[in-house]
Amino acid sequence: MTDMVTQKTFRLCGIPKGSSKEDVKGLVKRALKCTDDVDVQVCSLAEDPYLPDDAMMATLEFSATPEELDKLDKKSLHKVTIDDHDLEFDSKFMDFTALHTPANEDSTIE
Repeated sequence: MTDMVTQKTFRLCGIPKGSSKEDVKGLVKRALKCTDDVDVQVCSLAEDPYLPDDAMMATLEFSATPEELDKLDKKSLHKVTIDDHDLEFDSKFMDFTALHTPANEDSTIE
């Protein structure tokens, strides 16, 4: 019988506006001092609906949960400042978080 592995999803707030998923991966690895063997998966990335002009938010999963995040319970935040950006990691959103990306004015529907 195979052991079931439960993947825990984390939310990250305070991401610099205009960041790509690759930018977020690098930022997270530096903020949490992840070793090279820890893979960061950015599951979603969008403007922060509470700070749409300033920041973005994302949901993340890790191949191995970093120690700082492994200690979090459902009611706490892990705050890190890196490159003058205040990042907040949490898992208290019960797998539901408001992510919003406004419609692109130039898009067309075929």
